[in-house]
Amino acid sequence: MREIFARLARSPRAAWLVVVVGLGATSAVAAPSKPKLTSVSEFAGCTESWGADPCLDALKTYVKAQPAQAFDAGKAVTMSLSTHWAAISFFDKALSDRADPARCADERLVLSVGSALSQPNRAETAAGVASALKILSSKCWKELSEPISKRITRDGNGQLIENACPVFEQKKHPAPGCEVKARSVKPEPVWQALDPKALEVDKVVKVYAGMEGQRVSLVKVKGKPYYLVKFEGFKGAWNGKVVLHREDVSGTGFDYWTQLGERHYVSVTARKPWGEVYAWEAYPLGGGGPYQLVLDMEASQAARGDVLLAEFKKAN
Repeated sequence: MREIFARLARSPRAAWLVVVVGLGATSAVAAPSKPKLTSVSEFAGCTESWGADPCLDALKTYVKAQPAQAFDAGKAVTMSLSTHWAAISFFDKALSDRADPARCADERLVLSVGSALSQPNRAETAAGVASALKILSSKCWKELSEPISKRITRDGNGQLIENACPVFEQKKHPAPGCEVKARSVKPEPVWQALDPKALEVDKVVKVYAGMEGQRVSLVKVKGKPYYLVKFEGFKGAWNGKVVLHREDVSGTGFDYWTQLGERHYVSVTARKPWGEVYAWEAYPLGGGGPYQLVLDMEASQAARGDVLLAEFKKAN
């Protein structure tokens, strides 16, 4: 019985029952509804069982009670997740308490700051960009200016130049990547209103799945940098709907965005940090986020572009 209990306890997300036999009674013990961390070292294992978002929340709760662990928490996030920018809030807290040369030169901090500065400086990720800018400009300028300058030269376009280069300008510190690539930065893309009745789409559909059953399906509009994007399993107004989006290069990947009145709303991002595979995230309207996504090959093969197009035309 002890062996069965231990095996079940190692799978916190499964729906399990522990049967206790005694005096003819049977009692059920429900699985925990969310993870709880008792040390930073548990974060990696947590993400394997629960996924990124619940474990990031659990790590924030832990660090709130143990603020001295904030820097180690940031390092743990960068070692477990490809979205290195997710660690920036932990590093910001740690450096607000103590910013010394050793911390500022840590390679994990460099990864997180560079990743955060490559994100759109809009509502969904603005806090992370602000933290990265504060760390770069006022906490760790001496240690970070050179590696961030090199990253601009290697990767720089779009968001990284937009976010980081003004700091180099204010510091009167030449950054070759800013000077050379600023001339090639494209103007803000313009939304084109497309007639739903005239749209045609490709046959290939890519379906990306989240840890809690979320699905994001994308199919390209023929001849244009636009996609039909369907959101399923999310809270908010877009759940179950197909929404027209535009694809544009941003940082080390792509943004998928739509026009909401005068608002340029990015709801799906793909980033390729440091030469790795693309990391996909979703921020559906009214549904929170980010939600980390991975390609679902089986669902992609079963999905049909004409079905998504028919849904879009029916609703528009």
